[in-house]
Amino acid sequence: YLYLVIYPQDWGGTGNYGDIENTGVPVQLSWNMVNELLNDDGTTNEYLHLLVGECENALDGDGTIPGGGGGGNECNPASPNADCDDDDILNKCDTDNPNYSSFDCDGDDVLNGVDACPNTEVLSGQVDPDGDGCWTDPVVDTCTINATDAGCSKYYLEGITGFTEVTTVGLPIFQLFLLGSGDSIGTATIQLSLTGYPVITILLNEGYSLNDYRIVVKDNLDSTEFCQSMNDVPPPSGDEPDAFLEFSETSGFTGNYFVKIETNACP
Repeated sequence: YLYLVIYPQDWGGTGNYGDIENTGVPVQLSWNMVNELLNDDGTTNEYLHLLVGECENALDGDGTIPGGGGGGNECNPASPNADCDDDDILNKCDTDNPNYSSFDCDGDDVLNGVDACPNTEVLSGQVDPDGDGCWTDPVVDTCTINATDAGCSKYYLEGITGFTEVTTVGLPIFQLFLLGSGDSIGTATIQLSLTGYPVITILLNEGYSLNDYRIVVKDNLDSTEFCQSMNDVPPPSGDEPDAFLEFSETSGFTGNYFVKIETNACP
């Protein structure tokens, strides 16, 4: 919007106006009002006649121009829910407002000045994981493992809950251990295919059955994780391993990589 103050001057000696009140008259023009002044070509402006002084329909000092929507000088630009320029956009969402960056247009407690999505409606259940003001539906983790059944235990690759580094030399064979125990219940053979994706074979010792598993692989510690899981694993047939997985979506691994295996197994 445009804000100006008109200071009327005495036109003494002309015989037309004489002495008038010289107090400044504040005027605020909204975009709608300015737009109404444009000719049909949309470029040139008509004159805006503002009456001051003692004449009929003169401005009374509140800055209101008839037909302008009432923004006027009494409207406070620092009020987020006002519409000081009468453009049907509240101050808090109006980029023309000088206080726009300190307002919160979408009410997500992230100020417009740092909000990457300042006009995004926040729907129930949405999350903003990185705090940038862009709210999305939560990512549902479909790669999960069941709770351990009664009489069964949880076993991990090399007995640790984190990632294990796997080399590309030879045929790495790892043990599946109960957490904090040296008792192995089977092995996990991990290797890369010819096109560079991990292939994992789990083979449990005789007397153990694999109920569930969750396996995560990634190229390096800072890269994207790829996960596969299965609950209620069917028993193997004949000489088949207990589980055989190919992470073909990760083609391109060339050096050492990282694997995490969590299993539920029963004696």
